[in-house]
Amino acid sequence: MNTDLTYGLLLALINGMICLSLPAIVSYIQGQRRDHDQSSVITQQQI
Repeated sequence: MNTDLTYGLLLALINGMICLSLPAIVSYIQGQRRDHDQSSVITQQQI
């Protein structure tokens, strides 16, 4: 019973950390993609 409780708390903690870090990771990936997209968009606009 006690081990199940600690395991549940550990899972909740990991789940919370993932939920908090996911937006940061997604925005970081989108930021990198945006840099690549901007360079391609600029070349398209010049044409």
